[in-house]
Amino acid sequence: MKNELLKGRAIYKRVKDSMPLLTAFILNHPEETKIKGVIGITLINKGFSTLGFECILPKNKLYCWFKKTFQLPIYFLSCSKISAVNIKKHRTVYLLMSKENLMKKYK
Repeated sequence: MKNELLKGRAIYKRVKDSMPLLTAFILNHPEETKIKGVIGITLINKGFSTLGFECILPKNKLYCWFKKTFQLPIYFLSCSKISAVNIKKHRTVYLLMSKENLMKKYK
């Protein structure tokens, strides 16, 4: 897709559609009682709150640099216009959701 807005909407829809599958996976996991939530690290920092995620910024600058370096190839593959400005505006963030919130929203 060339249009960044359409691409963002498509990614959002795929993530939203996969959340009930994640819920089912957790409920059927042999160690389901030990699972407290889901956590991810990403450069995507828009649209996560409507999915039910909370955002936390990592404090360690070296860790952020390390993670961003390894996530850049994914960014380059998904971006139609690559620029230093776009790369700088994307920050490494943790996305978190408790198991209870996941079950309430997607069960």
